[in-house]
This record gives sequence, C-alpha cells and structure tokens, in this order.
Amino acid sequence: MIENERQYDITREWIAKFGEALEAVRGKLAVVEDSTERWKLQVFEDAIRSQLADLEADVANCERVHPTTGASAQPTEDPYPLTEISRFAADMGVADLSKRHDWYAHGRDVDDGGDR
Repeated sequence: MIENERQYDITREWIAKFGEALEAVRGKLAVVEDSTERWKLQVFEDAIRSQLADLEADVANCERVHPTTGASAQPTEDPYPLTEISRFAADMGVADLSKRHDWYAHGRDVDDGGDR
C-alpha cells in the first residue's frame, strides 16, 4: 500500500524498470531454443508480470483514493495542518516528530517559549 508521495514516485519508477525487464525477457524468449532455458525464462516472465501487476494495482488504488497524487497534481487550496504534519511524520520519522512537535508545528520549543 502506497502511503505517501515518495512511495508513489518510487513505485512508478519500479513499474518502468519491471516493464523494461519484461521486454528483455520476452526478447530472449523469442530467440532461445533450449527447452530448459525457455522454461526458466518463462518462470522469470511470470514472476515479473506478477510483480508488475501488484505494483500497478497499488498505483491504481492510490490514484483512486487520492486523485491528486502524482507530479501533475497541484493543490487547490492551503493544505490542512494535520496533513502537513502527517507528511513530516512520514519524511522524518514519527519518533522525532513526537519529541519535537512544538518546534515543527509552532516554530518554538515548549521549554524556551520563544521563536526559532
């Protein structure tokens, strides 16, 4: 399951790589005559197609649930603060965000009471 924009982008990259690998295997299948080699290449092709289907399903689900996902997505309004905090949590790690919430959310630490 794709949970953030970074995972979405990486998944799209892997779809392209698996697509290239699938074409390479199909190219080899067209010229290989040895039955054992053909069988191995067929297993590789099936495995790549399976992985590709899983990744494409993840991307399709992400695009269905979050239609603004992708490089062409432009926000139509100011982002909701909790959404931004969620992005920070995904990028920085939840532990750091939980310890330094006031710093990230308000620009100050609770202890110092001042600005950054």
